Amino acid sequence: MNQEKLLQIWKDILDIESLSPDDDFFRCGGNSLSAIELLVRIQRTFHLTIDPDTIYRNPTIRQQALLIAQKLGNNKKYHPLIVPIRGEGTLHPLFCFHPLGGWIGKYQDISPFFDQGRPLFGIRAKGFDAAERPSLTIKEAARDYADAIKTVQKEGPYHLIGYSAGALYAFELACQFQSRGETVIFLGIIDQSVPSPQKRLFTLTKGQGSTSKMAYGYHLYHFIRNRLKTNPDSRVYSLFVRSVSICSQGLLWLTTSRILTESQAGDDYVFGGEKDELVAMFPEEQKSLVKIQMRALYNYQPGRFSGDLTLFSTGPDTEFYPGDPTRGWNSCIPGKTEVIDVPGDHGTLFQEPFGRVLAQKIEESLRRVDAHG
Repeated sequence: MNQEKLLQIWKDILDIESLSPDDDFFRCGGNSLSAIELLVRIQRTFHLTIDPDTIYRNPTIRQQALLIAQKLGNNKKYHPLIVPIRGEGTLHPLFCFHPLGGWIGKYQDISPFFDQGRPLFGIRAKGFDAAERPSLTIKEAARDYADAIKTVQKEGPYHLIGYSAGALYAFELACQFQSRGETVIFLGIIDQSVPSPQKRLFTLTKGQGSTSKMAYGYHLYHFIRNRLKTNPDSRVYSLFVRSVSICSQGLLWLTTSRILTESQAGDDYVFGGEKDELVAMFPEEQKSLVKIQMRALYNYQPGRFSGDLTLFSTGPDTEFYPGDPTRGWNSCIPGKTEVIDVPGDHGTLFQEPFGRVLAQKIEESLRRVDAHG
């Protein structure tokens, strides 16, 4: 029975009708992305979770069916959006939120460098499975993630962390937990700034078709910024960026009713060259999900979290927050933003030797928080 279900899953994913139990998944056209899709489908169909490298170690239907049969009797069942990186341990679990694209592989890469007693759970995005409807907003996604986390840890204090876009999901969930009276004792942000008002304003107004005044303002802003940015530490540059940010925030407030919402925006929603470059980095079958996530990210307005926050940063954001080492996060919390420098840059900080340092610094922060209760 397991083998028959697996055979159908393989056919759906690989789009092949003729398969045998001993065919190799990767020799039949599978790749790293379709292996993730296979893991998700197995999780949903059999209500169990297997290690991410299982498909590579057991690449045939027969091997996978045998493994599923062995696990069904004693394997702990997880919510479909939970990916257990390390399911057991005596320390408080850390929930790690997916970046743009929706998968949690970067946390898997650095998991060996955490305390072995620390349970680690990845939170993947909805939409890898064709049967899933992707979340259209950050708030909607956070509600789904809260339900998923509750199946692992019923009550706080919670430990949340997110890398890049995943930081916004972690922040929003922290706000939602807090509104329910739950405690978030650790909120970690990995190399992500607060969404800037000016970027959101220009993105959304361009999405509707800029007026001549807005188009002129957009080009003038970039012209002046590029001239002043040659000296990013100057007070003039800092004052210019902050002034534009304040004006943009006011214009956003005045034009809220005219700005496209997530439900109104279609696939032709325009973000400019940045969107095209980012989407092109992902496989074709993942691009639709990435576009939906980008719309949600660009429309997100962070609330306020009444607690402390830890920012693991590869450096300052001189484009939108010059002179602010917290990269805008101090404006979202009444407490303290602890900035911890980490090596590498946004694209390499999870790679060796930087990944080991990042994991160790996160673990040190977690231990300090836990020690103070």
